[in-house]
Amino acid sequence: MLRYAGGGQVINSTSAVTPAGMSCPVAAGKTYFMSGAVTGTQGATASQQALRLSATGGATSVNVLYLASTYGFVGGAGMFSQYGNVTAVNTDLATASGAGGITAGLGFGWMISGLITCTAAGTLAVQARCVTLSTDTWTFLTDSHLVLYPVA
Repeated sequence: MLRYAGGGQVINSTSAVTPAGMSCPVAAGKTYFMSGAVTGTQGATASQQALRLSATGGATSVNVLYLASTYGFVGGAGMFSQYGNVTAVNTDLATASGAGGITAGLGFGWMISGLITCTAAGTLAVQARCVTLSTDTWTFLTDSHLVLYPVA
């Protein structure tokens, strides 16, 4: 199980970073079912944010569904959600925001579920980044998690 247990890590890079506890070893040719949720809080500037799955050994088959959504109300900003299907590793999942980005101070998150087959032994990780500028920060929240079960 991948579980972020820190006190909230500030994401302040346009390059993908792996928050503490959000990676684990995987075996070559093994298929895993994954399910989890990642939550965050937008920093002081409205902006797009990104999450991705990374596999250092690569993946031959990726079929992961996700729902990205904001929650709560800040300054009259309401909820926004979207969903998608991830078919490759190291590709950003769509952010939970409208055209102007996630409203400053608003909570948001991704729910993730699906299958991944790893090409070679390596590390599977959940990574986060700022989409536009490293100064458009967000906080990766405690108890974000992804559970992996080997199925084949």
